[in-house]
Amino acid sequence: MTTRPARRLTAAAGIAALTLLISSCSGQDDPVAEPTPSSAAPTPSSAAPTTSAPTSSSVVPVSAEDQAVAEATDLVRAYYAEIDRVNLDPNADANTLRDVAANEAFDLQLRTALQTKARGLTQIGDVRVLEVTPFSIDLSSDSTTTPPKYPTIVMDTCIDVSGVNVVDAEGKSVVASTRPPQSAARIDVVQFDFGWRVNAIQSAGQPCED
Repeated sequence: MTTRPARRLTAAAGIAALTLLISSCSGQDDPVAEPTPSSAAPTPSSAAPTTSAPTSSSVVPVSAEDQAVAEATDLVRAYYAEIDRVNLDPNADANTLRDVAANEAFDLQLRTALQTKARGLTQIGDVRVLEVTPFSIDLSSDSTTTPPKYPTIVMDTCIDVSGVNVVDAEGKSVVASTRPPQSAARIDVVQFDFGWRVNAIQSAGQPCED
């Protein structure tokens, strides 16, 4: 959710051409008669000045809920990208998953990454995040409870894994032939004092809904 700079429009003023009309009068026996005064009639300009209302530059306010959903959505995308980064590089430090996950979700992804590396398996190809949709939103918090209550957004995600393979040390694929090309998950995204993190995975591995 951008601020657009206001455009200031200037109106071009047309230049009026002034034509003087001179009238003549006939003389009599007396000395020259006074000329009849003439009046100048301005010729209308071809382009009359115009005015335009300035374009509004007011920023549409973003609600706290919309802002939270946007931040949580970015975090979910970063979460999948970090899992890819750790699994694509056999020498990558899996502890960097702390930047995107916490508690149950971190423990699960760390354990999976370490087991994958221990077996000599390497991921090839990236996961594509197709959809991130809020399922429920609760931005209330209470630091006096045990454990403390933090703002939480439950997200439904759909990822495309059709371009992802996992191979052993000999380059042989270990991916089951029955793996669906797309996979859905429902995850808890929590705003801790140190930022948003994927905190728990409610479900995963089911085909995405059409």
